[in-house]
Amino acid sequence: MNYKLCFQDFLGRVFSTAQLSATNDKQAIEIARRIYRTGIGRGYEIQCQGRVIHTEQASSPNYG
Repeated sequence: MNYKLCFQDFLGRVFSTAQLSATNDKQAIEIARRIYRTGIGRGYEIQCQGRVIHTEQASSPNYG
């Protein structure tokens, strides 16, 4: 399956996207966790066929 990974800035706006292929949602989440680097933006959201399958957010000392 094809997934879209949307990286969010500290205001929650998408600043970058990436496409990834995975067998299922669980594998897509595992791949996204390896790609995402903490400290770069608020977090990310994974989408597949118009639905959000997972969101992960980190806290920031500047935006609490």
